[in-house]
Amino acid sequence: MQTMSVKKLIARLKLIEKQCGDLPVVLSSDSEGNNFGTVNHTTVGVCNGLLLIMPFCDCVELKSIDGYKEQNNV
Repeated sequence: MQTMSVKKLIARLKLIEKQCGDLPVVLSSDSEGNNFGTVNHTTVGVCNGLLLIMPFCDCVELKSIDGYKEQNNV
């Protein structure tokens, strides 16, 4: 199964930052956005040759995250 490389992820994040500014990062638990988690420096690392991003706090309400705005997604 293929996934995005670090280089491509950085390019995508730079584009989003350019268009939208320095936004808070939230991790979805699945493709439907049923649950969300926060990300911090302790939940991003490398294991077995893969960059892993894991939730710091699981099952958070989006509205409870600083920076949340009711608007259209990019």
